[in-house]
Amino acid sequence: MAKDSELWNFICDGPFVPTKNLGNPLVAIPKTRKELNNADRKAIEKNFCAKKILVCGIGPDEYNRILACHSAKEIWEALQIAHEGTTQVKQSKICMLTTEYELFRMQDDESIQEMHTRFTSIINELHSLGETIPRNKLVRKILTVLPKPGHFVKDFPLLKKDQYKNNSDKAAKRNMFLTDASIKNTPLTIS
Repeated sequence: MAKDSELWNFICDGPFVPTKNLGNPLVAIPKTRKELNNADRKAIEKNFCAKKILVCGIGPDEYNRILACHSAKEIWEALQIAHEGTTQVKQSKICMLTTEYELFRMQDDESIQEMHTRFTSIINELHSLGETIPRNKLVRKILTVLPKPGHFVKDFPLLKKDQYKNNSDKAAKRNMFLTDASIKNTPLTIS
């Protein structure tokens, strides 16, 4: 773990440059290769190791983007800009996705599964840009965009006809039963 965190430091902070102090007001100047000691060489190797890890983890198209980079930090920054954009682009993406989230509605010809997939895609993109929405707000949003319970009758007119037919059959049977029961339970009166 310590090795990985050291490599990450080289990626975030930039390469290690061994220096020596010279002059009356001390000024740090880079050491020549002959002046390097073992600790300096190990730190320089870690620079190269961090760069190697980044280069080996990308494809040929990405490699062309970072070909001119000299350090792991430069590579990382080039990849960030290529995939996330500059800070201004990132903020505009967040703004656009937030608006899309706020205006999100289920489309007429869309199934609930398709709607959920589209919603999840928006949320995942926002999350990848560092913008998270609390789970309770996500649930509330989904519940507000779900169709009302009666929409299935509108969507399935045949079901509607069958439902009314079944309901009228049931009502007729119930009425017949009530009529029979009321005849049986009515006391006979002789006039």
